[in-house]
Amino acid sequence: MQKTAILLLGIILLGFTTSTAHAGVESAYFEAPKNIEAGTELKILIRANLSQDEHSSCFAKTTLSYSGNLKLKTATTGNYPSPINFQQNLQNINMTTGECRSAGYTGSYILAYLTFQVLSEGKATITSKAWKNDDIEVNGSVVRLSPIVIDVAPSANTIVGPRFQGITINPYVGAIELAWGSNVTAKDIKLSYTPTDSNSVIEAKVTTLPNNSYSGILGQLEASSSYNFTITGMAEDGTALRYDGYATTKGYPIKIFVQKNNLPVANASIIIDDYTYKTDSEGIYLTNVPPGKADIRIEVDGKTTRQTINVDKKLLQDNGKVADRQDFTITLDSDVTVTEKLNWIPYVVTAVFVLIIIAGAVLGLWFRKRMKSPELPTQPENTESTQPPNPNIES
Repeated sequence: MQKTAILLLGIILLGFTTSTAHAGVESAYFEAPKNIEAGTELKILIRANLSQDEHSSCFAKTTLSYSGNLKLKTATTGNYPSPINFQQNLQNINMTTGECRSAGYTGSYILAYLTFQVLSEGKATITSKAWKNDDIEVNGSVVRLSPIVIDVAPSANTIVGPRFQGITINPYVGAIELAWGSNVTAKDIKLSYTPTDSNSVIEAKVTTLPNNSYSGILGQLEASSSYNFTITGMAEDGTALRYDGYATTKGYPIKIFVQKNNLPVANASIIIDDYTYKTDSEGIYLTNVPPGKADIRIEVDGKTTRQTINVDKKLLQDNGKVADRQDFTITLDSDVTVTEKLNWIPYVVTAVFVLIIIAGAVLGLWFRKRMKSPELPTQPENTESTQPPNPNIES
């Protein structure tokens, strides 16, 4: 929807007349593109251009009308700052604004806005007509009312027309799954698609699910190819439902393994079609690419290794959803310096095992030596002095 909003804003910048009369008719052209989503908001501002500052106040009445094949539905109104009243009579919207501005203000001033819901594609010319005399009281000012389309965006907070919603796209190599719903009970749901470079239209089967939900599969597609698809139906009130979109299939799955000296290279930059990717800790990157030749560059530490791979068209399985993976190994040049990610677990386990063996051997030798050593002599329990007694000295 962002694209739609930007496109519409570019289309609808309005050409205003340069009349300086009190009364004037201002027109704005608006065109909804082919793929506009039903329920898109179209906000129209009523602007007063005040060219003099002598006025004290103004009370303006204008008729806002639109013509063309664009289906619109009034939704909400707003004001800046006075309230407005409107009533819809066929294609005419009568709007009455309140006080414009106090004295002393010049320039462009927004009086009010009216929001529509776009219910179909088409074109419309939006016209604002203002009258002089009693309908515009100015006291010397020149007032010109202009319709301005300022915003085109989806809104969940306002009334929306019948529409398809919640489009989900799941691409595969040779098929695209679609799922969607509608905010009303619908019938005669049809799904068709065509390659973007072809005018051939192919019908697809639609499966009806509970709660106004539907699904369909675009089958027998080419890998890495884009397809336009259209969903149509009819609401109970007779409103035509339509959604236009496009989707692109995936390429064939491949695995790229980067190595040097028979060891994986982690965090290597893989460049394919100017897009850069990184290998994981095992030196692997998984992706999908179109069939045919693909030029691949591997960059590590500022040095580049180039290789061309050839991706074959493989037999598709599971109705085009699955294809066998193709594996490619890229060996870096010998002069490329890389930091190789080693697995330290085997080394740690080996080191611990060796330490256990060494410790066991040391303990074994110590016990053996102790067992072979002679016992030390023990001292007798009753130890008497071997020294002769001191002789008695008689005086």
